Amino acid sequence: MSAFMFGESESPLYGVYHSPLNYQANERAFLICMPLGHEYYKNYSGMRMLADELALQGHHVLRFCYKGTGDSSGDSHQFDIEQALHDIKIAQAELKELSGIDVCSVFGMRMGATLAALSAQDVQYDKLIFWDPIISGREYTESLMTIHAEVISDSNRFLETYLEKERFPEQVVGLPFSTQLRQQIDDIHLSNISSIKANSISIFCSANDQKVEDFIVQCKQNQSIAVNLQSCTSIVNWEDTTGIEKMVHPGSNIGKFVLEANK
Repeated sequence: MSAFMFGESESPLYGVYHSPLNYQANERAFLICMPLGHEYYKNYSGMRMLADELALQGHHVLRFCYKGTGDSSGDSHQFDIEQALHDIKIAQAELKELSGIDVCSVFGMRMGATLAALSAQDVQYDKLIFWDPIISGREYTESLMTIHAEVISDSNRFLETYLEKERFPEQVVGLPFSTQLRQQIDDIHLSNISSIKANSISIFCSANDQKVEDFIVQCKQNQSIAVNLQSCTSIVNWEDTTGIEKMVHPGSNIGKFVLEANK
């Protein structure tokens, strides 16, 4: 495992490359697209565990931070969706060079899965593996605002409850969330994607979601992509605020993710 900066010299991205630790006849190069906001921090260690396991199975793996997030350059207030999509293109190009594999695969989680799907309109991928992807950006932002309201009004967290939005302008759960960013996310709906450049898509869901099922039907109708839907064995309630500070452990899901990656 090696950490490094890559990409454009004026705005480098932070990445961690996990080289294969064993021989894999069907080796792949997996780019891990992280979720956004507080979900990024809740899932950081879990995604490292996944990267370690994929490398142990003989795959190349690159974890990275979008510009304005994590350890990459840029101010967090300047993060936007278009920049994130640009960063994904840069990261997959870097992974191709590191691995020597011409077509990368992606593991995307939550909004990271959504961004990966959007990037697949322009970038050719092998496998896309998604964990609880966001289908409707508007429903996602509404959920974030509900979570934020519950957190700042919780007297068990604050000596004073902050009910007025003005006390936390353009912020969600302690992280920048500009009006512009919210509008960009609101405008996202995966049903608007006409084509995805990938050989296969595997989606793992914590709960039944009709929007995900509709997205799968759309993918099958619009193009000849192998798409499958699987249930998670370790269920995560992403809207639960009681443990919002706790890390998410992928648990037994990792085994299912890796099994899918090895196919």
